[in-house]
Amino acid sequence: MKRANSSQILASSEFHDALQNEIFLKGFKDYCQGEYNVENLLFWLEVESFRQYDGNRREYAIKIYEAYVSPEGPLQINISQQLRTSITWPLPDPIHPSIFDELQGHIFDTMKIDSLPRFIKTEQYRVILNLKDQGFFFFFCFFFVFLFVFFPLLFLPLSKIIN
Repeated sequence: MKRANSSQILASSEFHDALQNEIFLKGFKDYCQGEYNVENLLFWLEVESFRQYDGNRREYAIKIYEAYVSPEGPLQINISQQLRTSITWPLPDPIHPSIFDELQGHIFDTMKIDSLPRFIKTEQYRVILNLKDQGFFFFFCFFFVFLFVFFPLLFLPLSKIIN
């Protein structure tokens, strides 16, 4: 994540990386919930997990379809009918890990164009940037303490450390 003023938008690769950051993800998710727009983020995260899933991929795909893609889904994502019908129902067998890629790409672009610019303008985003900066500060403090205090102790005989 890099600092952005209210008119900047993260590049796609930066936004993707930011979604991997626990602090950013929590803040963005909270923001999306407040905007009644969290289904897009939840779908995107679910598809990320789906790609890595080693279990019954068909059951998992059905769960994703019924929750997010189906017109009756409780967390129905806002996509065109053309995109919705690009996923055939009933789902094919076997299920390929890329079955939701087109929808996920569309949702990613929608979040990047719609939700992200509004989120970047919030105080919540500025707090996340400050936490990130403090995290680096604490990391470097820890590194220098380890380097100059604990690391030299590794080379002292045990008898000198105890006495």
